[in-house]
Amino acid sequence: MSIESELQQATSTRAMRNRGKYLEVLVERALALPEEGWAGLSAETQAWVNSNVQAYNDRRPLTDFEAEDAPTPETTPAPELAAPANDQNDTPSTTSEGESGETTPAPPRPRGRPPREVADGVKRGAQTRIKEIVVAEPSMTLDAVREALKTEGYVTSSAAISTIRSDFLHSLRVLKATGCLRDDFAARI
Repeated sequence: MSIESELQQATSTRAMRNRGKYLEVLVERALALPEEGWAGLSAETQAWVNSNVQAYNDRRPLTDFEAEDAPTPETTPAPELAAPANDQNDTPSTTSEGESGETTPAPPRPRGRPPREVADGVKRGAQTRIKEIVVAEPSMTLDAVREALKTEGYVTSSAAISTIRSDFLHSLRVLKATGCLRDDFAARI
C-alpha cells in the first residue's frame, strides 16, 4: 500500500483538486489520529508525516509523494464491504521491524504548530505577542502593531490583530476601572 493511500484510508480523506491544500489536510488529520491509529501506520508513512510537520508548521509547501507512490486505478484497492474479522493480530503495534528482523520503537509522533521564537529567545504565539506590544505601547495603532509583528516573522491578518488588540484594551480598561492596575501603568491607558 502506498503512503498516500495509507494516509487516505487512516484519515478518511479523499484527494482534492488543490494538491497543496490536500497535503496539508493529510498532515493535519495524521496529527489528529489517536495513538492507536498513529501506531498502525507504516514506518514510511510516519516518516513522511514527520518530515512534513516542520514545513507545515512554518507554512511552507509540503513535499509531495514520489511519482511511483501516487495511487492509480490499478493499485487502488477496492473498498471492503464487510468488516474484517477481529482477532488478536489486528491490533496495531507500536514497534516496527527493521531489516534484520529486530523490533524498534516507532518514531515519535509530532505535535501541532509550536509557538514562534522571537528575538529574546522566548517562545510565544502571535496572540501573546500582540498583547505584549499593546502593554508596551497601548496607543499603538493597528498598522503599527501589524508592522511590528511582520518584522518579527508573524503572519497575522488585520482582522485578527484588531480583534485581539481591542479585546485586550477593553480588559485593561476594566482592570483600570476596578483599581487592579498599578497607577503608573493605568495612567498610560
